Amino acid sequence: MLHSAYHWHEHANVKLWPQAVDYAVWVFNRLPSVDAGLCPNELWSNVVFSGYDPCRARPFGCPVYVLDPKLQDGGKIPKWDTRARRGMFVGFSPHHSSRVPLILNLHSGKITPQFHVVFDNKFHIAR
Repeated sequence: MLHSAYHWHEHANVKLWPQAVDYAVWVFNRLPSVDAGLCPNELWSNVVFSGYDPCRARPFGCPVYVLDPKLQDGGKIPKWDTRARRGMFVGFSPHHSSRVPLILNLHSGKITPQFHVVFDNKFHIAR
């Protein structure tokens, strides 16, 4: 949350702290501990799962580009119209697959799961 507040201060909001805490818990539960070599989910369930990929973790609040809904449905849009809109990554959906990100729409302020996104992990927005 602090990273996004520093780099993208016009969209960082204190109302996003619950999502930031949920995402921190998500990351913590999937990172292996140094002493046991297992992540907390594996210790709790007593099942070793090799499918956890720490590379799936993204910086909280990083910009994402969501494909236009018409293109997601296989439709077409005029040639010079924008094909994506910019949003903010606020975690992963608890109701869908664990790979579906939750995106904050910067214009409406709503958080929705989005399937067709591209992350900008190394964002640096000029101050």
